[in-house]
Amino acid sequence: FSSLDEASEWDELEARSLVFAEIDGPNDRLTPKNRGIVRTTFQWKQVSVLLLLAICALMAYVKEDIMALLWLDYEEEGSKMQKDILSDLMTKVDQTRNEFDEDLYLDYGKFKEDIFTSQITGTHFESPSTQSSRRLRRKILIKILEAQLHTNEHNDVSFIWAIGGHSAAAGHGNLFKQTYGNIIEQSLKPTFEALGITFYAKNYAMGGMSSGPELAFCQSAVYGTDIQILSWDFGMTDGGRNADLYNLWIQRAAVHPSSPTIVAFGSMVSKSIHQGMEKFGMSTFQATFVDERNPNNVYKSIPNSDDLEINVDELPHGIKNFRCNNHIESGDICGNKTIKFNTASCPSMRYQVSWHNGWKDHLLKGRLSASFIMEHVVQALNHLDPNHSNDTNNTSIDSEDDYDSDEDTVTPSITKGYLNYLYSLEARDKALFLTSELPFVKQFENKNLIDFKTILLRSNIICRTAMLPAQSRYDGLVTNLESPQETFTYLHAGKTTYVDEGYDYRKLPPPHGDDNSTEILLAYNFENSRKVCDTAEIDFKDCFFVRHDDQWMTTVLPNDAEKKAYTVVSNHETENDTETRVGLVMLCTRNFNWGKYPDDFVTMKEMVNSTEPMILVNQIPVTSYTSFSKGDDSVDCAVLQHSGKSNGGNDDGDDEYEYVFPYSKTHEPGRYEIMIRIPRRGGNFYLQSLMVF
Repeated sequence: FSSLDEASEWDELEARSLVFAEIDGPNDRLTPKNRGIVRTTFQWKQVSVLLLLAICALMAYVKEDIMALLWLDYEEEGSKMQKDILSDLMTKVDQTRNEFDEDLYLDYGKFKEDIFTSQITGTHFESPSTQSSRRLRRKILIKILEAQLHTNEHNDVSFIWAIGGHSAAAGHGNLFKQTYGNIIEQSLKPTFEALGITFYAKNYAMGGMSSGPELAFCQSAVYGTDIQILSWDFGMTDGGRNADLYNLWIQRAAVHPSSPTIVAFGSMVSKSIHQGMEKFGMSTFQATFVDERNPNNVYKSIPNSDDLEINVDELPHGIKNFRCNNHIESGDICGNKTIKFNTASCPSMRYQVSWHNGWKDHLLKGRLSASFIMEHVVQALNHLDPNHSNDTNNTSIDSEDDYDSDEDTVTPSITKGYLNYLYSLEARDKALFLTSELPFVKQFENKNLIDFKTILLRSNIICRTAMLPAQSRYDGLVTNLESPQETFTYLHAGKTTYVDEGYDYRKLPPPHGDDNSTEILLAYNFENSRKVCDTAEIDFKDCFFVRHDDQWMTTVLPNDAEKKAYTVVSNHETENDTETRVGLVMLCTRNFNWGKYPDDFVTMKEMVNSTEPMILVNQIPVTSYTSFSKGDDSVDCAVLQHSGKSNGGNDDGDDEYEYVFPYSKTHEPGRYEIMIRIPRRGGNFYLQSLMVF
């Protein structure tokens, strides 16, 4: 047809023909010419329909081939984009590694190759099997994918190494910038920045503190709820061989919201404990280079500065006057305080004693730890490369021993699908740990507490601590702030511009003896602790202070900020909220250095032995407690007890009721009002941490 109008005309003719044929039968009104045109048009339409059906049938038959061609083109384009992204990341990381190697050469000169072997993992950081390295690599992979896929709405992806330990780990005697935490952070920051990740090595170590029970129970409050690595450096305060404390600490670390990789410095019991923890989903390492008795001791690669055949002046600054007579930082030269420490900018520096390591040891510890992580970053990138053979480079990570085949059931790629798969593996490992048997922990074998062992070791704890450094203090949780201080700025290695909250111990407000709702005071500057160089240590044992003259003082745990923060999000799924608290309450009194307790210090024993109630939990009088102390009445972490009558119990062996405090009608479920007053005039209660389980 020459036009749409003509086609329309013949369609109308055909319709009319059919209608009239139905009415008139043989008396058809169409002329023979028009009837022929209608017949021809109808036949062509039949052919068109049959042709269309044939084409559809053919398409259905070959659709998979067509879709495959289209998908192949799409897949090739996506694969090319991923290769370009991966190539760019590898190039940037290689550049930062070269810069790091240059720094190592400046520190150690020709001795660099002997000190920093080709495989730090396995040589200086040992694990039960390669599974721990795979799990650490996975944590790094997750952060790389989060950064590249922009899964965070603020695009501020971070990787955090939290450092726990005693005074030596805190860097006492040194400038804070010289601590191994800061060395780790500054060494790795450029590499992680090249991946779009902000790297932190935050030093939360505290002088005079053991790993437990207080710090073990308060890990989320002290170290924060989002950490990828947590290190243990309590060998001097725990005694190195204390399996009970290490078991408590690592069990609590395993149920931490982010289930961090564990790195132990100086523990003599970690090796055997790590085997069981790795079997049930944990990633664990023991830093062996810190032990001079270890055959792989890295210090053996460092020349003795008192060797007459050595020209000391030609030694690099990282090892000059570091090792003498086969021992580090000892003897008249290497142990000399003016050589061991380099703190000219802080003439009043405290704690420069023999048991605190100097800046060269911090430097070496930090550089080796950074090298350990650098190896795993490279392995994470190689894992994303389909052309990379896992049989090359680092066999300590990529050997087939103890290989977990589930790790490679999904092809690695820079996609949300693969990221979600890695999340699922993290969740699987944590679920596996929760099926493991509870270890023997001496303190929990008390006949009264044995029924609560699972709760103490595995439950989500709400801890409020006054200690610094503590992430909960920096985040404003302790003082119930909706957001951290506006002037809060991160500096380095966990140090911030945080301004002390609460009251200077020497400038407390006047008592309010007529007000039973006075909040327990957050106080600082005990023992003149703030009189220190700005460049020195940042750890202080602040406390919650209760005075006799205030009569009843009170606090509610958790407050709104704590409740929001500790509604745990683990492996990207919300877990139990504070409403699920069982009702165990623990208080820990302040730890004074060297046991020098002031005369006004009131012990837990004095509090519960008073003729009248001195502590109320949800209006229930505390009548006794179970201690976790080593026998010293002054130092105490105690699980509170009551008579049991308020719960319908009795005084003749209803042990469960004696520990569990009921919910209050005044406060919503999961919250506990703790009221305290002091039994003797002039006495004060120095409370360092409060916990509810």
